[in-house]
Amino acid sequence: MNDELPPELREAVSEEDRRPFGARRKRLVRLVVYVALAALVVPVAGGTVLQAERNAQRACAIIGSISAPQAEGTRAAFELFGRGGPGWQCYSAGSYGGDHLAPLGLIPGLPTDLPEPRTNA
Repeated sequence: MNDELPPELREAVSEEDRRPFGARRKRLVRLVVYVALAALVVPVAGGTVLQAERNAQRACAIIGSISAPQAEGTRAAFELFGRGGPGWQCYSAGSYGGDHLAPLGLIPGLPTDLPEPRTNA
């Protein structure tokens, strides 16, 4: 049995002699991975923020109808340094600005202790 390689395989480069990837290809693959991860994360984060805003607006409208029925409307705003800590805050809307009605929390929802109805007395 002859251990010599056929002429076609004599000039072939072995796997050990080749570098797996060059620096340019590594950067390109890394960039593609970062873009793919961003394409997965950004829509989820955006959808979460939009849903939280909708929930805060709805909860604020309910709280406003109970505690400030005379107000022109309500608005919910996300504040890092608001009353009750960081999170969504509910305000009434009026001709002279608005009053703070209730903190809604980081994940907005109705508070467990709804504010008492206010009277105009």
